[in-house]
Amino acid sequence: MKTFKMPLLAVAFFVSISAVFAFSFPAEKAVAVKAVPVSYHYKISATDLASMKDISNWEVADPACDEEGSLPCVIRYEGNISQFNTYLQTFTTANAVTLRADEKKD
Repeated sequence: MKTFKMPLLAVAFFVSISAVFAFSFPAEKAVAVKAVPVSYHYKISATDLASMKDISNWEVADPACDEEGSLPCVIRYEGNISQFNTYLQTFTTANAVTLRADEKKD
């Protein structure tokens, strides 16, 4: 019986020590991941505000814009297409959309 109690006592000791260490250390903190800007490309050459605010005239792409001009070409935005559409609706002039563009085209 004595030989049976010693291993059982040792196992109980290690289980209790493991339980203490398992609950005594704080969990690792989650690292926040920053959103990566998405490039939205203006597909047409219309210069009116209604066309610029129409989400169907934009596509998720990162094409090379031709020459620098006065039309928006690419707007980089941290959000999905639905959020980008909501963002477009905040503009009150075509010039404001063009000024916000990260790249412009002819």
